[in-house]
Amino acid sequence: MVPLGGTTAKMKLLQKSQHFWKLLGEKNIFSIIQRVPITFPPTPFKNGMLLSGMCVPDLRGSQGTFSFFSSDSDGDETKFIAGEQTVLRPKGNVSRSRIVGPDNPKGGRMTLPFTLTVSEDGGSALLEIDGGESIHLVVNEYSDWVELTFSAGFGASAAGIAKFYLISTAPHVNLYMTPIHIDPENPSMPISHPEVYAIYLAKKHGKFATMGFSEDTWALNGGVIDERVFFEQAMSIYEEREKMFLDAVHQAKRGLVTTVFDTTDRIQHMFYRYLDPTHPANEGKDTEQWQDAIAQVYEKADELIGKLQPVIDDPESVLMVISDHGFTNFRRCININSWLRDNGYLFMKDENARESGEFFEGVDWTRTKAFALGLTGVFINRRGREKSGIVHEGKDYRDLCKEIAEKLENLIDPESGQRCCRRVAVSQSYFDGPYRFDAPDLLVGWDGGYRYSWECAVGQVMPEVFSNNTRAWSGDHCVDPDVVPGILFCDRALCEADPRLVDIPATVLRLFGQEIPGYMQGHMILPEGAEPGTVSGMIDPGSLEQSGAAPGALIFPPDDRKASGQT
Repeated sequence: MVPLGGTTAKMKLLQKSQHFWKLLGEKNIFSIIQRVPITFPPTPFKNGMLLSGMCVPDLRGSQGTFSFFSSDSDGDETKFIAGEQTVLRPKGNVSRSRIVGPDNPKGGRMTLPFTLTVSEDGGSALLEIDGGESIHLVVNEYSDWVELTFSAGFGASAAGIAKFYLISTAPHVNLYMTPIHIDPENPSMPISHPEVYAIYLAKKHGKFATMGFSEDTWALNGGVIDERVFFEQAMSIYEEREKMFLDAVHQAKRGLVTTVFDTTDRIQHMFYRYLDPTHPANEGKDTEQWQDAIAQVYEKADELIGKLQPVIDDPESVLMVISDHGFTNFRRCININSWLRDNGYLFMKDENARESGEFFEGVDWTRTKAFALGLTGVFINRRGREKSGIVHEGKDYRDLCKEIAEKLENLIDPESGQRCCRRVAVSQSYFDGPYRFDAPDLLVGWDGGYRYSWECAVGQVMPEVFSNNTRAWSGDHCVDPDVVPGILFCDRALCEADPRLVDIPATVLRLFGQEIPGYMQGHMILPEGAEPGTVSGMIDPGSLEQSGAAPGALIFPPDDRKASGQT
């Protein structure tokens, strides 16, 4: 929930380690950090500014709940995955409904009533929000960011922003609203350090998307919006990000600037099917109009590098362009919980049941030895860790891990006869670190084309193990790292042929003359005092489609992940 005045709601970052820019700040080295994942809520640090990235919620406290208002329904309100449909019942050309906001501390949810009046020619509509502004909407066009202020009474309120898209006015009225983002000019919860930094960016460059996962992939998955509407949204968010990044580069005369651009990731997730004419998600859909969508985004990113080079012409400056993963096809879904059930590792309370509700509703934990949740791996139901753990530590645990790993590595897709798993890593023998006990016990390295099923991600058992992925989300990287290596561009020659992701923070510290702490696993990958040069490795341009990289990139090595933690 949104922590409003007078409530007891609190936010706490559960991350255990400390950010490398905090170490720089303690040595009076200035940093501007923008949109790096897992930085919400923002942790204060000396000598720097930060805008939180992935995991910032929307104003409702979710990771993105869109709204769809439509007169095309015979029922009442409908729920999509990560979205809600509200039925409109027009009287003439006027429809009345409400925008649902965050929880009200007094119970229920705060709402904003609105009136939508369609023009006589049907090409536009007037949206009038109670207590707010009137917005002129044009069919097939986005509105600007609209301020939405929800009142809980007694002076408590929550400020958000959203964009509206009038899809149609006839024969049915269809109106899409993005998730309600926290208003950066009036944040209801901290999204930056210091808090004024988000306000500064909004006042200088205009309102901007603040949600951690800003691009509304679920609205496209659900068919509420189409590819054009999604692409326009994603590129608009990219433009916002570019403005704040270039602002940071100009503001920071010395120090560190780090900005995460998500657009290449989001577009590849949602448009990868265009690279594969036989993809299951293509059935009944356009397969030509957006064939160049991914290329368009990479061209945009390349243009940004061109804009950046004249700004950082100082020979002491170092430029690195980093991707933590590439991309591959996602054609087939695998429900590991269903496989565990079929192989005697997971049991239902009802022995005749073939499926469960979400989050293992109906699973018998007194007999279940293993389960899968999220997109990370398989968890053993360990005594001392899980609430109803039954697997003893020691030999029982090790033997079970080995047994499941060997079986999964030989899992065959019955449709193609292909092995779908490249390798399974047993965490306790493959990784080290103080939090290994909390990690998945088995990390499954899927081959290209395969991924955990959508139902498996939310702890649901389904009747079948395999299914086709028919959603617009047709590309992914939750597979074996060999299939989707990360890339690194650097304007200086590297002294390390096989750099790892964990080497980047260590290298940044050394570039500023700081020692690498003993708890860090990475090391310096640039020669001390190196002169500007070129990257020291290349990949075959023919692998562009699979890796998501561009020719001339240096790939992070796929062979040894003991220290990198890539999965």
